[in-house]
Amino acid sequence: MIGTAHNYYFPPGADEPNGLGGTCSGCIDTDDVRISGQVKYNAGSLWGSFNTGISGSSEAGPIWFEVHPILDTNGNVTGAEERQEDCFVCNGWANNGSAYYADLQPDPEGNVVMVFEYSTDTVYPSIVYTSRRVGYADSNMNGVGFFLQEGAAYYGQFRWGDYTATAPDLTIANLPSMWFSGQYANGSGNWGTAIGAARYQFPSDE
Repeated sequence: MIGTAHNYYFPPGADEPNGLGGTCSGCIDTDDVRISGQVKYNAGSLWGSFNTGISGSSEAGPIWFEVHPILDTNGNVTGAEERQEDCFVCNGWANNGSAYYADLQPDPEGNVVMVFEYSTDTVYPSIVYTSRRVGYADSNMNGVGFFLQEGAAYYGQFRWGDYTATAPDLTIANLPSMWFSGQYANGSGNWGTAIGAARYQFPSDE
């Protein structure tokens, strides 16, 4: 057991347009309590995320973390330390916004890309991504993110696929790309999937 900076709360459904004024009719299911996607390993650290409810709010948000296992001389895990943790923009979105099912991908330098789904009273379920440079202060991302694919219609089916995923492309060793995918509400009001990639191309990139 290791201490954490944030308390966990069971995540509620996320709002979307036509959600009938806060009653959350037809909300997005965010109550899968497992780690989203899968835990990723890089340079001795494990990266992951899971959904949580936000204290004092009716919305959901992702807690993301970096955990470093501690090994003895025989390679056995004897403990762990949490190096970073953040409840991403928790209680900071406008219009009853929620972010959910985040998945993280570190590159060999230690930069990280995070993809997640996002919806509000005015934004249909969409795919958003953000990132952090290895030199940033602990537990900080570079802003609230960019749309990979904006939602196009009311979903209203509750059950969400929670199928965000990430993978590294190390074909160009000094310019690795971080691929990611997620789900959004397409024009027919069903799940849609989009795939994108991001990378830091120059040392000055933020």
